[in-house]
Amino acid sequence: MAGLTVGGCSEADDPFPVSGELTLTAFRSCDQALEGLTSAARRYISPWGLTRPGDFVAGAVEDAAGAAEVGGADRAPAAAEVLPDQRTDGDYSTTNVHESGVDEPDLIKTDGERVFALVGGRLHIVDVASRHRTTLDLSTESWGGQLLLSEDRVLVILPDAPPVPPASSTLPTDIPAIATRLVLVEIAGPDGSPRIISDLTLDGEYLDARQVGDQVRLVTRSGPRLPWRYPEVDVSETEALLANQILLANSTIEDWLPRYRLETAGTVEEGLIPCDRVSHPANYTGSSMLTVLSVDLTRELSLENTVTITADGNVVYGTAESLYIANDLRYAATALEDASASTALHTELYKFDTTGSGAPRYVAAGTVPGWLLNQYALSEYDGHLRVATTVATDPSNPTGTESGVYVLRQSGDDLVTVGSVGGLGRTEQIYAVRFLGPTGYVVTFRQTDPLYTIDLRDPTAPQLVGELHITGYSSYLHPVADDRLLGVGQEATTEGMTLGTQISLFDVSDPAAPERITAHHLEGAWSEAEFDPHAFLYWPDTGLLVIPVTIWETTAEPAGPDTPVDSRGMLSTLGGGALVMRLSGDSLTEIGMVPHHPDPAGAGMIRRTVLIDNTLWTLSDVGLRVSDGTTLEEQAWIPFA
Repeated sequence: MAGLTVGGCSEADDPFPVSGELTLTAFRSCDQALEGLTSAARRYISPWGLTRPGDFVAGAVEDAAGAAEVGGADRAPAAAEVLPDQRTDGDYSTTNVHESGVDEPDLIKTDGERVFALVGGRLHIVDVASRHRTTLDLSTESWGGQLLLSEDRVLVILPDAPPVPPASSTLPTDIPAIATRLVLVEIAGPDGSPRIISDLTLDGEYLDARQVGDQVRLVTRSGPRLPWRYPEVDVSETEALLANQILLANSTIEDWLPRYRLETAGTVEEGLIPCDRVSHPANYTGSSMLTVLSVDLTRELSLENTVTITADGNVVYGTAESLYIANDLRYAATALEDASASTALHTELYKFDTTGSGAPRYVAAGTVPGWLLNQYALSEYDGHLRVATTVATDPSNPTGTESGVYVLRQSGDDLVTVGSVGGLGRTEQIYAVRFLGPTGYVVTFRQTDPLYTIDLRDPTAPQLVGELHITGYSSYLHPVADDRLLGVGQEATTEGMTLGTQISLFDVSDPAAPERITAHHLEGAWSEAEFDPHAFLYWPDTGLLVIPVTIWETTAEPAGPDTPVDSRGMLSTLGGGALVMRLSGDSLTEIGMVPHHPDPAGAGMIRRTVLIDNTLWTLSDVGLRVSDGTTLEEQAWIPFA
């Protein structure tokens, strides 16, 4: 059985062994690929095109909101051994990440001498000492995007680029499509002027990326580009379905493979991902392809080490040696013909070896019941993968849920479950999860917040050892010194109605009896740090804690015709900034709020913060503010006009 290799198939060097339904096998030819894709997709053709498992289906269990990070427990390894750290060898903060040594893309990066920010399709480069700003216009209307940094090179990721135009195809050029654009920029010359080295646009929705050293692995998800017919006033569902079936039957391989356009030094290369770089599991829908692109930041962009699989995915987790892609199938049961099959409510896991600078190598796959919250529900430790999921015990009932933790170990090319503990938070869903060494923490919520402590020292017999019940919930928790956890989430009533951002300090020195020591509640507020850990800054040297907050303040008089109304019918106005606090011992003290210059469109809302030599840099869509890290007094304002 042939496996996926760079540049073609090889019987001798087979990275895709054939054991288990999820094992990946390379297509031998484009004809075989087309037959396999169209055959698999026939099952999902509808009057609205190709229905992919994972698309919204009425009655599906709603997602829990939030990102998660929890840490610290009695008898766990020392924090320096297992925790990511925003500190560096220099005196500046870095992006808050899941795994130490594995960087994640974000809106802002710094090397202590320069600050790089991506706002409104422009890369802003600010010299820390002089506060001089240089801007590179990337010729895009995108307001999204992320950055990765390696010395004098910046990788710009633009997730909503215009689709790649077909080089030679009979397809209309106006078919809706999603593309991801990568721009490799070098900061060159004595004045630090940026120049574009390579510019790559690849068909597919951007999922996520991870960087280890100079090596970046980036994952996109794409689907077939076909002009589906939809029901209209003069087109019945039956007619639309028949038209889509004909479209599928007449499709060509060019309609399925991801397209790319690469420009380097004025030379343009266009094409399709080759068929021999596409692999498939035994069972697949044909509706989605995952492409893993390898980028060496010391070289130009290329498609040399790219691999594609005919699978879906929505969660990416990476370590220094492995990359996992999780395929969440919580909605698949209602999309399949056998809609009553509760076994479809599970998550597929694909593991790739990412050591070295070549193409990622598929090594194993497995499944777990239920669905993931986010990447923090996955953790590789001591030869095992720990996974926390919410399981639908009754898919027809939104409260028919419970959660559990599963421990998997690689056996050949399979990820095999060797231990599990379930029954957590019945009727609730996971809102936060973090594994630290041999200890795991899970937060579930519907009306109150149980914080569960899981003993994972014996991976074959995980045990629930403690729990804490309080109002509200923490959707992001961060480990600090002396067996303490900082939690960011929402306070709530006993009925589960949220009341505003809350920062909590937990004592987890006794895993059997976790305790909340103190809390700081900001009424009517929410923070991006509640669902994106990159927005969280904690500096352990001084105990400085910074999160962006947005506050809806109730008023007695209407502030204007467009003023929003809250759940109590009161008119509200928008405020907020960067909330700055200090942790000292077991106390949390508010230092103040750092605002940005007012903006009527709300663009002055702060998104990220960076600490450099005791100066606090706060980023919004309108500019960067530099403040004294102790007094919060403004030192400079750098507008992005």
